[in-house]
Amino acid sequence: QMNLDHGPNAVMPPVAAGPRDNAVSLASRPCPAWTRPALPPDDSLPPTMTLETLLAALHITAILTLVVFVSSAAALCRPEWFNGPLLERLARVDMIYGISAVAVLATGLARTVWGMKGMGWYWGGPLLHLKLTLFIVLALVSIKPTLTILSWRRSYRATGALPPADAILRTRKLIMMQAHAIPVIAIVAVFYARGWWH
Repeated sequence: QMNLDHGPNAVMPPVAAGPRDNAVSLASRPCPAWTRPALPPDDSLPPTMTLETLLAALHITAILTLVVFVSSAAALCRPEWFNGPLLERLARVDMIYGISAVAVLATGLARTVWGMKGMGWYWGGPLLHLKLTLFIVLALVSIKPTLTILSWRRSYRATGALPPADAILRTRKLIMMQAHAIPVIAIVAVFYARGWWH
């Protein structure tokens, strides 16, 4: 029977702990060491992670530039509105497209050398070799359109002559092949980054 005496010797009945008390109790317990993230003393990123982030940003920027300018080249290379000023613009767009392709390759190789996962992880997966092979094929396909556009520009500057419609369509077809190959490479890159076939 419960003692209802309110004097100094009174015994207080037990009180059940509520949700708030449990939360406070859990929050006051020290977190196990293996569950705490390891942070540098000054809460800044380590140099390796900073370099990895920088290389990834440069690589993605180069890829987006590649996509923008190959799409622009495909849009410009149409016989319906082809003229002299457009040919000059197409040559500049194609040049930037080539530079961005070199930047994609350079930043991608740099990530395999200086990335956090190490060269063994990057080059040990067959998807990297597949992605690199597809990119080399894309680069080889781009050579003929580039040489053709430069030839058109030389001819236009010398004589004012523009290429025939069928030649423009053939060059556009090669540019479109490159534009459609880029998403395939991107899909391979996504599976590769997730560690598939590693």
